[in-house]
Amino acid sequence: MSQKNNIIPSSEVVVEMVSYKDDNLTIKHVCQIPEINSVELISVFVLQIENNKLISKTIEYLNKNIPLNEYNFIKRIKKINNENYILIDINLNNLNEIYNTHLNLFKNLLGYSSIEDLNKFIHIMNIPKYIPKLKKDWLDWNNNIWPLKQMVLPNSLLQLIKNDLQIESSINNHSINNILKYAKLLLNNNNKICSCFVNSFTNEVIGDIIEDESMNSNYSPYHSKCLNIDNKYKLKHCTLLAIANVSKISNYLCKDLDFIITHEPCIMCAMALLHSRIRRVYFVYPLERNGGFTCHYIHEQQKLNHHFNVYQINLQNL
Repeated sequence: MSQKNNIIPSSEVVVEMVSYKDDNLTIKHVCQIPEINSVELISVFVLQIENNKLISKTIEYLNKNIPLNEYNFIKRIKKINNENYILIDINLNNLNEIYNTHLNLFKNLLGYSSIEDLNKFIHIMNIPKYIPKLKKDWLDWNNNIWPLKQMVLPNSLLQLIKNDLQIESSINNHSINNILKYAKLLLNNNNKICSCFVNSFTNEVIGDIIEDESMNSNYSPYHSKCLNIDNKYKLKHCTLLAIANVSKISNYLCKDLDFIITHEPCIMCAMALLHSRIRRVYFVYPLERNGGFTCHYIHEQQKLNHHFNVYQINLQNL
């Protein structure tokens, strides 16, 4: 029995979540990046087959008597330099069982004169322990480690996150000129927290441009220390005021509306946007430690009944 060396490719995931970029504007997806580790390998027993005519019978026997079970994403056979290797078992602890139960059958099936002769053709090789998450990993592992069965996998990290293989066709469709226009308008308002709703079909502002009033109290996530705390402003966050304002014009629901705000909403305001059925959210400055989107990912929580896309925008020439 011998150990066969496999080439183990380096697997690095480059997290590039830019949705749009030009000389004036960068738009980045705000989403929770899933953990994608480098390929983890396990050692398995393989049988080298010299006679190609015996491959089908051998695989048929193995599939019936030593099934791969949770490793059924692995193909049973691999060809290296015109030599065929068939995966016998994924559990190296089963060596005694293989010898006691199967080797005599293999010997007779493959036409070897003794167990010793057969043993020369049993090796240890490596296979991936887990199913790949991305198509590029499937190609990498399939070509360099061990052949894998065909499977439909995301081509990009964004497709994996959104569980949608066609996500790029819709998620990267931005009204660039309007985002630039309204973001600059809000940011030029004396460094105040400001926001507005924009109709995604007409690209017009719905309602008023709203300024945050909770800055007058320590209840704002962006507050500065106040000598005289005025509790009447504690719930007058910019987002809540904007939702109240737009609800007077249309209705409580913000369906088909985009929300542009200078500063990322807190978790309370993020939930208010979710309940309002917002279409998309754009913000400039993230809220450290407790951002509703960059920390808690309210817009992606599967247990909640509405999901939407959130973007952070960066204006290069403000």
